[in-house]
Amino acid sequence: MKISVILGHPDKDSFNHAIANTVVETLLNNRHDVIFHDLYKENFDPVTTGQEIRKGASLERVIEEHCNEISKAEGIVIVHPNWWGQPPAILKGWVDRILRPGVAYEFKEGDSGEGVPVGLLNAKTAWFSIQEIHLKKGNCRSLVILLRYSGKKMYFRLLRSRNLLQENVWSDNYQ
Repeated sequence: MKISVILGHPDKDSFNHAIANTVVETLLNNRHDVIFHDLYKENFDPVTTGQEIRKGASLERVIEEHCNEISKAEGIVIVHPNWWGQPPAILKGWVDRILRPGVAYEFKEGDSGEGVPVGLLNAKTAWFSIQEIHLKKGNCRSLVILLRYSGKKMYFRLLRSRNLLQENVWSDNYQ
């Protein structure tokens, strides 16, 4: 199975990096074909240009490569922290530039103006790992969500949500 793993955290010693590295290692050990992108290490440019907004626009080589990879992926794993209630800007920019019309979705012609998107991605499963740290409260929550697409419906299941500091599941490297 071809799986795309996207990491959006700037600190190589972070818990998010440990999760992403474990995911990649586990997938490779289970003989999956893994495409891994550490957006910060790659200096991914999150800024969308006016010229690339439209479907079919000419894209920079790196954007074209990401689009081709994500369109062929059978599974998607995204690992990121939750900063101010949202992912880091680099990941938001990646979503805007890569999960674009003609790659991730399109709108039906003559849909009477509803603007209902039709999914184009090959992947039917996406796994998100989101960490939220509250230093004043002294806790770190980990939230793992599994999304599964079936026909016209998207289902999700909360796999895990727990306080990592109180449960002593952090290794010494990530305290």
